[in-house]
Amino acid sequence: MKEKEKEIKVLKVDFEDVERKLINAGAKLIKDERQTNWIFSVDALKIQEGEKGYLRLRSTYSLITQETNHEFTLKMKESDQEIRVYEELTTMIADPQALLGIMQLIDHPVQYRGEKSRKSYEWKGINFEMDQWDANTYPTPYLEIEVQSEADLDRALDLLGLTRSDTTTKSISDLREEWRQEHVN
Repeated sequence: MKEKEKEIKVLKVDFEDVERKLINAGAKLIKDERQTNWIFSVDALKIQEGEKGYLRLRSTYSLITQETNHEFTLKMKESDQEIRVYEELTTMIADPQALLGIMQLIDHPVQYRGEKSRKSYEWKGINFEMDQWDANTYPTPYLEIEVQSEADLDRALDLLGLTRSDTTTKSISDLREEWRQEHVN
């Protein structure tokens, strides 16, 4: 499946406050899940010239349906100006351990593995994803807002009482690196 993902993050967010505002506005719970994410080293991967990207294997256990799914995604960054835009190619995987072995054999080892809890709401075509990683991956919870347009982003921020200055387009890898720099030195 190929799609464009447009998103921003809001750091240091109060999940209870966000959830209350979303529920009061009529948002619907669409995900409550536990994920394991493997991000692969792709230094030798040839993506289109000038583009940055990464490969991710994700295993997701849904607390709503009690089902587990595995998907493999190539994410190619198109922009990280006002809104972070990725072109994504995703396929479902039947055997994640086999894929991990294949990636190792073709010299794309796991760069890092992280566990994450995600609770997602949908409101008027906008997804609000409350993410909490394990302490070794990234200890600070954040909200991702996925939109189709800048107008959607403005509506989402208005609903939550936020402004664009409250947002960032940094990736989880960027946030991890910043966190390590702040806490290692």
